[in-house]
Amino acid sequence: MPVGSPPHPLLSLAGLIVGLVIAVGVPRLPSRAGLAVLLGLVAAGGLAVAVVGNADAVHRVLDSRGTVASSGRSFGARAALDVIAGHPVAGTGIGRAFLLWREPGGNARVAHLVHNEYLQVVVDLGLIGAVLLAGLLAAIVLVIRRGRACGAPAQVRTGAIAALVALAVHSGFDFLWHLAVIPLVAGLLVGLTAAATGDKETTLPRKGHR
Repeated sequence: MPVGSPPHPLLSLAGLIVGLVIAVGVPRLPSRAGLAVLLGLVAAGGLAVAVVGNADAVHRVLDSRGTVASSGRSFGARAALDVIAGHPVAGTGIGRAFLLWREPGGNARVAHLVHNEYLQVVVDLGLIGAVLLAGLLAAIVLVIRRGRACGAPAQVRTGAIAALVALAVHSGFDFLWHLAVIPLVAGLLVGLTAAATGDKETTLPRKGHR
C-alpha cells in the first residue's frame, strides 16, 4: 500500500466483513468442508492479487517485506547489547538510552528505541527489569493454565492465546509495548483466557446458634 495513496474505506470495510465471515463461519462447518472453504478463499485471494494487482507494486512489497533482513533491527540490537554491557544491573533509565551505530552505507544512526521490546526492557531497567519481566510473563502463563478448566469457551481461549503468542513473537521485532492500546488489548486477551471468579456466598450465624 503506497504511503501517498488515497484511503479506501469501502475496501477496508469489505475486508473486515470477509474476515468476520471467515472467522465466524468457517469454524461452524464440518472440519473437511471448513478446510476446503479456507483453502479456496486463500487461492481466490492470491488469484485476485495476481490478476488485479500491479505486478511492480507486488514485487516492491515482497522485496521490502518478504525478508527477515533488516539492518536497522540487527545493528540496533548490537548497539543495545553494547549499552546493556555498560549498564547491566539497573539499565540507563526509561527513555535515557542513546543507541548509536553505522549503517552499511556509512551513515550514522541514532535511536532511543530498539525494535525488540525484550531488549528494550533490559536497556532501560537492566537485570532488575529482566527479572520483573520474566515474573510477569510467568504469571501470565500461570493465569492461562489455571483458566483451562473453568475459563471461557474453547474457541475464545484458542483465539486469545493465539493472539498473545503472535504478540509475544512480534514484540521481538518491534517496539509494540510503547503503543498504549496494544498492552491494553493484551490485558483483555489474558482476561479472556483466565478462570471465571466470583465471591462465594457466606452466611452469618444467627443469634443463639453456633
